[in-house]
Amino acid sequence: MDSKYQSIFSDFGVIFRDRGKFIMEEVKSCQGLQKGQFGVLFKVVKNPGITQKEISALLNINKGTTTRAIQKLKDMDMVRIEKDPKDNRNHFVYPTEKGQELKKEIEEISNTWIEKILEGISKEEIEHLSHILQKIRIGISEKNR
Repeated sequence: MDSKYQSIFSDFGVIFRDRGKFIMEEVKSCQGLQKGQFGVLFKVVKNPGITQKEISALLNINKGTTTRAIQKLKDMDMVRIEKDPKDNRNHFVYPTEKGQELKKEIEEISNTWIEKILEGISKEEIEHLSHILQKIRIGISEKNR
């Protein structure tokens, strides 16, 4: 594969890591969280009642890593876990009040970051990029079936 294509995907990683770093540095109540735990918390706050399996799939991490991150967040009183009454193997994860308080702050900080990185990029360019990324995401989803 051409190295310029590999560079594009390397850039995705840089952007993703920078976003996480920016948010973690700005959200004062996230002190003590590691990046992976923050990613899990972010998904739970955005999707209350999400399953551990869904978190693993969305973040592309294994179930053991997800379980450890959720346990750490539970120990910090950021999330609570409920067993699925229909299937004890499934666990739903919800933000606690402490975890929920982060939602608005995280969204505001995330929006600030997005505005900063998109400065100087036209609406048409953003829409084109969004379309391309959707196609990539669909390709990844189909590959992982």
